[in-house]
Amino acid sequence: MLHSLVASAGRRRRLFARLAILACCQLAVAACSTDAASLVQPSRPNVLLILVDDLNAMVGAMDGAPNIETPNIDRLARQGTLFTNAHANAPICAPSRASLYTGMMPHESGYLAPKNDWHNNPVLANRYTLPQYLRRNGYYTAAVGKVTHFDRPQHWDIFGPRTDYTPTAYNGSKAVVHPAIPAPFRNDRDYHRTFAPLSMVPSVAPQVTAPGYNGWWYREFRRPFRYVDADDRDPMPDELYARWAIRLLKLWENRAAAEAVFSQCRICAAAHSPGRAASLL
Repeated sequence: MLHSLVASAGRRRRLFARLAILACCQLAVAACSTDAASLVQPSRPNVLLILVDDLNAMVGAMDGAPNIETPNIDRLARQGTLFTNAHANAPICAPSRASLYTGMMPHESGYLAPKNDWHNNPVLANRYTLPQYLRRNGYYTAAVGKVTHFDRPQHWDIFGPRTDYTPTAYNGSKAVVHPAIPAPFRNDRDYHRTFAPLSMVPSVAPQVTAPGYNGWWYREFRRPFRYVDADDRDPMPDELYARWAIRLLKLWENRAAAEAVFSQCRICAAAHSPGRAASLL
């Protein structure tokens, strides 16, 4: 399959927009079945794989919805290949990502729920992942954000900021339920029950076990999240991921053209003001 990616310079240009999807399968298969030294390949394509959580089909390229504008996604669809009958490997994030990176379906590995580190799964424990194959075959790999869950150093040459889903309410000791969350939903998973508009800055009263806290808190980054209004605030986690990825890509623009790069950026859908929606999507 790799021959279809390297057949000619013209075809490489036409196929480059497809690499974010096709390279996951084709490069991984080629890496495990072909001796890299036997490939006559003066230059290899750079690969940027973007994983986006929690999107549905209400985007313009998929016929969208009357009041939803997604110009950036629509442009990607026009320039590349749109798969209208594609399906997730699993309906849960961790098993789906583990399957994508190891090439094994969840029903084959038995990893069906994110109850523990997928590296501890007896079937997946010794499986090479896609970035490992690419590293072994000369690629420099980088990632940022929520990638596979429980990422390990041997998968990546460099890793940017880790996953932080959103600023949370905070009691001075740990993330807690946002005071505005209705009672019936307060027993949901911890990061779900902290969601609220950024304008609803939480104020958590002191308790016997915690001093209380006024304001938002980066739960995973473990520092305050400053918020004044929609235009005067700290960046959301997904904005931090995007900025890190852009800086790294600009750095790589100055590297030797023949050096191949596999970079992955995961963007988690985050709260935003209505005016920013179209610019994000």
